[in-house]
Amino acid sequence: MYYAIVCTFMLLLPWLSIAAEPLFFGATLSAVLIAKWFAFWAVGWRLLLAGIKQVAQPQYTAREILGLKSDESLILVRELGFANVATGLMGVFSLWLPSWQLAAAFSGGVFYGLAGLMHALQDHRNRLENVAMVSDLYVCAVLLGVHSCSGAAKCGLTNSSFNRASSSMALGPHKSHSYCRVARRRQHRCVVPRAAPQRAVGIATAPIIPPWRIRFVPMPEKAGCGPSTLTSLPPSSILPRGFAADPCSR
Repeated sequence: MYYAIVCTFMLLLPWLSIAAEPLFFGATLSAVLIAKWFAFWAVGWRLLLAGIKQVAQPQYTAREILGLKSDESLILVRELGFANVATGLMGVFSLWLPSWQLAAAFSGGVFYGLAGLMHALQDHRNRLENVAMVSDLYVCAVLLGVHSCSGAAKCGLTNSSFNRASSSMALGPHKSHSYCRVARRRQHRCVVPRAAPQRAVGIATAPIIPPWRIRFVPMPEKAGCGPSTLTSLPPSSILPRGFAADPCSR
């Protein structure tokens, strides 16, 4: 059973999902796509199931995998199970919360790397521990590899994949426009600064304005610019360099 779980969640399901999404849904093969499915399967479900097993039956992990015979080690194995459950839930939820994917990939990669290194330093390893060592180091290499190149164009990262992954971390032009529309209802001038270049991506991307860079300046009501005459402006009214086209701010 242990071999089947490791092979299924750390090898078969991640790569099958990575191959199926471009084939059936037209997704672009990229570092973000690899991180997405490894975070969901190898970090999410693998660690979640392992954590539940360690909490419910700590004797199996302590004696069969780690070779620990004393009952004092069961408390530590249970605490390891709690940590695995927490990390696994982050990986599972990252499929519906794209901004969590790279964080889950990084934390899972660090965990698997340290766990694999611990197994490698053991003088006497049984067969199960050898499987755990190889699988941990393999997943660590994949997760940290795609995380390190997730911002590089050479890894196939596109504008849409990056914007989806960071949609809840910053305001794009459409969201900054909605943010400014609320400010105009309160008779404040919305000042959106010039969008900073995307240093995280080596290619041209749409400007993303963080909300903390938008400031409100009180202004008197002008003729034709009061709250009763404000309308919902189309997204095309936003200037290409990141300034909000607000007729009441002139």
